[in-house]
Amino acid sequence: MRIKTEYLFFLIFSSSLLFSCASNQSIDDSRNEKLSRERIMNSYPKDISNPNINISSFNGDLLITGQVPRQDLVGLATGEVNTLRNVRQVFNYLQVMGATSFLSRANDRLITNRIKSKLQDSKSLNMTKIRVVTEYGVVYFLGILKKDDLEMLLELTKEIKGVQRVISLVRLEK
Repeated sequence: MRIKTEYLFFLIFSSSLLFSCASNQSIDDSRNEKLSRERIMNSYPKDISNPNINISSFNGDLLITGQVPRQDLVGLATGEVNTLRNVRQVFNYLQVMGATSFLSRANDRLITNRIKSKLQDSKSLNMTKIRVVTEYGVVYFLGILKKDDLEMLLELTKEIKGVQRVISLVRLEK
């Protein structure tokens, strides 16, 4: 009986350790998103009311999308988040234009959901290895994939109604 208890304890300890290691990246990504948003919003001039800025982080890669009213604010956003310790690379796709409408943002969510649904139906791609972000009809992919999987992902995305353009920020597995 004692051996079974020790074995059970070992299994529980090992699984919690593995879960902790696996979820660390998720915690860092969540932290990166929150801190990046705070830094960017605090650095913007007070006369800029509610710029539409979205931050997405995956495996330490940080994607900034949205709309700002002036070009100087685009570079300011990158400068603010480059110094975060868990950010590997910053991809700044802010656009200088007015904020998108509610209808446009709803359409972006619909596109993202269509892509995710199509990927889950294919069952050949591991959804935990990628992040899908859609902004103003442009689809961004973050993650780490094999070359064949990336090509399949891009092909599946071409079939989705409403996609204006696809930008792959995916790193290839070796």
